[in-house]
Amino acid sequence: AEENLGMVMIFTLVTAVQEKLNEIVDQIKTRREEEKKQKEKEAEEAEKKLFHGTPVTIENFLSWKAKFDAELLEIKKKRMKEEEQAGKNKLSGT
Repeated sequence: AEENLGMVMIFTLVTAVQEKLNEIVDQIKTRREEEKKQKEKEAEEAEKKLFHGTPVTIENFLSWKAKFDAELLEIKKKRMKEEEQAGKNKLSGT
């Protein structure tokens, strides 16, 4: 009778350890899933920030337009100078 008492005790202990290990594994899985969801959420928020730019107002647009027009004017002047210099350097047929 005392022999069976020891076996029952060991079985009870092993069962308790198995249950505890299963709980730990479940906690680890849950934590990993939460971390994965958090990383996905952070990546999604970072992506949203990329697409969210400066709101366009009349003042912003006019400021940008003035800078853009100045850049275009500089490019045109540069091209005209290059064309003039290219024209002077050409040999004439006469």
